[in-house]
Amino acid sequence: MKETTILPADYKIKQEAWPDSPCSSCFGSPCCGHLPLTHLSFRSRTDFLALAMLACFRNIILGQKETGEWTIYYHQNCMFLDTHFFRCTIHGLDTQSVICKSYDAHTCWYRPAFSDTRNRTLILFDLPRLLWLEKHTRFLRDGTVIGQPSRTRMIMAFNAMPLSTETRMAQKVPALRKNLLPFYRHDAQRFLFFPPFEKPTNAVHYELIRFRLGFPGVHLAVADNSWAYLICTQLRRELFQQFTREYFPGLEARHNCFSFSELQKQRLFYSELGNMWVIADLSHLHAIKAYTTFDWAGNIKRLPAAGQILEIIRTLNPRKPDKAA
Repeated sequence: MKETTILPADYKIKQEAWPDSPCSSCFGSPCCGHLPLTHLSFRSRTDFLALAMLACFRNIILGQKETGEWTIYYHQNCMFLDTHFFRCTIHGLDTQSVICKSYDAHTCWYRPAFSDTRNRTLILFDLPRLLWLEKHTRFLRDGTVIGQPSRTRMIMAFNAMPLSTETRMAQKVPALRKNLLPFYRHDAQRFLFFPPFEKPTNAVHYELIRFRLGFPGVHLAVADNSWAYLICTQLRRELFQQFTREYFPGLEARHNCFSFSELQKQRLFYSELGNMWVIADLSHLHAIKAYTTFDWAGNIKRLPAAGQILEIIRTLNPRKPDKAA
């Protein structure tokens, strides 16, 4: 069945020609360099542990909004961004995700949030800043947060605690060149898994997948009952050792709440391929979508199974190895 993408009312194409777009005068293109992965909170010591462990990985940045909500960002430039002129090389083309085309650049949130480190819209955290916040947070005996410094106090304190160069500058990480990744025998110091941990249900979800896979190091991990985003990163051991020595001696990378071993305690992932994730990237997505059946409204009626997706990838990349190290 030929698929027709029918988008919700709030997904209207708002894109202008490049010279007329506010994006053409935006230095740094923060929306193309900070991929939001998930939202967390800081209401307990357990929440602090989750945030701190994520802060020990390369290209992972934490941000707290004015609402108090925490967002986890993957700091890496989109593969289609010209980093010399900070221009999208596929602006307005069919290959550009509708997620980008429907974004209203005239009311851009990213530009003010990431352009001024003293702003109140978003406060960025690395591990040293997070440890400062923990030391100035009041907890009950059960670990519940009952008080935290004001945003004004945090901003004043962080003016003397600039983000490290390694945090501010996106670091290259080795690409994952495997079609299969075992559930239990992969390196928890290199891979993080992020939501939705569900299968896509409509055409817009495919647009979101296309948008996210445009960031180097982001892959689609497919099991028979769940799809997830796999982030290739690297544990910064010096930060992790600093954190564990002071707070949680004996803590290991696999205890991260976004490592597979921790996720499997809450969600039962399974695969008929022998407890293996099928790993896809942007070059495979068009073919995977072609094997997806949609109804007239763009809702997904049938998805290819993990084994079928593996066969699609093998057809596209016949010499690519299947087994993961």
